[in-house]
Amino acid sequence: MRPESKEFFFLIDEALAEANGEDSYNRISELVENYGEGRKQGRMLAVMSSIDNLFYSIHPRLLHLPDSNAFSPGLTHWLNQLQMTRIKDGCYLKREGRVLVPRGPLTRTARAVTTSCAEVFRDRFHSLSVCDLTSKINEVPVSFDVKVIGVSRKDGVGSVENRPDIFRFIPVAIDKDDLNVSQEFRNGQDFIDFKVSDGARVKACVLDGIVAGDNEPDFVIVPEFMITENIAGEISDAIFRNPASYRLFLAGTGATLEEEDGQSWNEARMMNARGQVLWRQRKIWQADLPCARADKLGVFPTVKSGSIMEDNASGENLVIADVEDLGRCVILICQDVKASPLTNYVIDNFQPDWVFVPLLDFGVDEGRWSHDRCYALSSSSAARYLVSTSLSLAEKVGDKNLPCASAIGPKDSDGEKINRAAVLVRLENESNYVDVSWDAVVTKTKMMIK
Repeated sequence: MRPESKEFFFLIDEALAEANGEDSYNRISELVENYGEGRKQGRMLAVMSSIDNLFYSIHPRLLHLPDSNAFSPGLTHWLNQLQMTRIKDGCYLKREGRVLVPRGPLTRTARAVTTSCAEVFRDRFHSLSVCDLTSKINEVPVSFDVKVIGVSRKDGVGSVENRPDIFRFIPVAIDKDDLNVSQEFRNGQDFIDFKVSDGARVKACVLDGIVAGDNEPDFVIVPEFMITENIAGEISDAIFRNPASYRLFLAGTGATLEEEDGQSWNEARMMNARGQVLWRQRKIWQADLPCARADKLGVFPTVKSGSIMEDNASGENLVIADVEDLGRCVILICQDVKASPLTNYVIDNFQPDWVFVPLLDFGVDEGRWSHDRCYALSSSSAARYLVSTSLSLAEKVGDKNLPCASAIGPKDSDGEKINRAAVLVRLENESNYVDVSWDAVVTKTKMMIK
């Protein structure tokens, strides 16, 4: 049973207002242990709720959803010290394999306590989350790296006002000859490798796509296996010489220069408008190529019952990037979006604003695995999923005019809505890119074809 007297909550607020963190903690502890109303567990819940409300005053969401009742801490208050700690370390507190972070999403309304139609303890809080720093993919441990990226145009992401969310997808490999497929058998395992056929063309295509058209996209997105680390470096240098107007550029994924046991990592790089790499994400869960699709590509397993695996080393950590003014971002490369229980844990507990899914597939049409997976996940948070693929594989097997990208998630949310919207995107008029405005996506569980 929770205490209900106004005096108890007044005493909590008074204790939390103490500038010295130790003094505040001691007063709160005394109230929980010895106040003569309610059970101890109930008093703890009441204190947790009050602390959660207090932390909204330093939550990134306050910039987007102001609250006139938010607490205003003084310059020397312990809350401001924790805010500085988060900017430096990515979290307010790290202890025993867990972190205390702002409850996601950072730019939209948090899930309401009634959203799940059942008791979900974490949904009782809108400002704070306690998250584990590790999860698993099929019993293989994966660690989380939580970081904060500021609004500096030099080494962060610049802030803009009153600009609609516009996403630019550049598939790069459009024709069947734009992508080379090779097979190698070693150590009893077949491996398949994908490489763009012309690196200079990739660089030109991406740089042209970044500046083309009249729109100023927030995100520019290139799919999986399109940009190696070498090409990414050249693109980064070119952007640095001529800064762009986008806010984030997902520079596809591709082979790293570093190797482990002869295998590179399949790595994505997220850049700002000056070409600065803000963070890198290595693919964690390597995919295999289904035999039915392999046959059409002229690839056959050496061992009759064998598999054909992606020829890359496995990453071991997932970056959770809190980009000030843009929100919490996660990159899940292709198969990683299906990883269990990792992906569900990230979506449920970190509640990202944006999930980027660069992949290599035979399209992202309705009913394809990427559409089904992201659509299912979108009921668990207010995250928006931006999925991108090249088109060369589809062209190689004779499939034409397939979507090269999709955007999935709730258009608007008051914390309780679970209505979702999705748009499938095709290239048009010989263009090498396509733009999507989130405002054009309807707030219904209905497919739109652009």
